[in-house]
Amino acid sequence: MSSNEKDESANKLINMFSEFVTKHFAGSSQEDTSKDEYNYEGIAKSVDVEKQIFTAVVLRPNVVDSQGDIYDDETVEKACHQYNTICRKANLQHLVQTELATPVESYIAPSDFTLGEGEVKKGDWVLSMHIKDPGIWDMCKKGMFTGFSVGCKGWIRRR
Repeated sequence: MSSNEKDESANKLINMFSEFVTKHFAGSSQEDTSKDEYNYEGIAKSVDVEKQIFTAVVLRPNVVDSQGDIYDDETVEKACHQYNTICRKANLQHLVQTELATPVESYIAPSDFTLGEGEVKKGDWVLSMHIKDPGIWDMCKKGMFTGFSVGCKGWIRRR
């Protein structure tokens, strides 16, 4: 298979994946969420075009997330630290584990600051990924990926 044929196949796969994401995961497309039902003040994300790094808040403590769950400060910090020591892998839409993106920073915000057009709050879990694949990087620049999501399973204690 020639280099051009490989590029065409890769682009076709990325386009098919993009269509799949748009069709089945509407929340991952760009939409106005500056004031949504979960009381986020805006999506805090940044796209460093030169370095191909996508940065966003993964999880905010004490705020209802998109699944209706609330995590306290300690749980968010523990999740961040466990990700940093155990996982450190990229995953697309909880479906496809990939080496096409690599985590380069993952931390708990020590103070409030602005990130892109949104606000990061003290205690937020912030993640930066270096996006290696041109197709995925293009999707980041176009706003098809608005942030990161925690993919986990756990027990819920009812009080």
